[in-house]
Amino acid sequence: MGSTEVLSSAQSHMNWTKQIVKLLEEEIQTCVTIATTSCKKDIMVSQLGVVQKTLKLLEFELTDCYTNSQEYTGKRNTTKSGLVCQHWSSNDPHEHAHYKFPDGSVDDAKNYCRDPVGSGMPWCLTVDPNTRAEDCRVPRCGSL
Repeated sequence: MGSTEVLSSAQSHMNWTKQIVKLLEEEIQTCVTIATTSCKKDIMVSQLGVVQKTLKLLEFELTDCYTNSQEYTGKRNTTKSGLVCQHWSSNDPHEHAHYKFPDGSVDDAKNYCRDPVGSGMPWCLTVDPNTRAEDCRVPRCGSL
């Protein structure tokens, strides 16, 4: 599945999730209004919380993008294959040069995907000793 299909799917899921949030909110309000014991308000409130978290993740997927990879300051910290990024302030497990980051400091860059060398795509060093670096799945703005 290419990035266009992933983004289209995320947009579709986000729209569907918004509808579920609306329906759950209406059902909870009905439960409060009629105050019947047969109403499972607590369960619906719990479900609403899960759905709202899902919605936030989908919104993140659709809004976290870059125009210039060297200026990307998003919060993604996993590679396209799912590996966790190594902290830029660490040389373990992979040693690296001292880079400049748009965040202002290496500490502020944490273990977020960045492009300090101008490769054209946010990437990171990984915590996997067998995989030094890998691109991150960050879409280019405008391709959303």
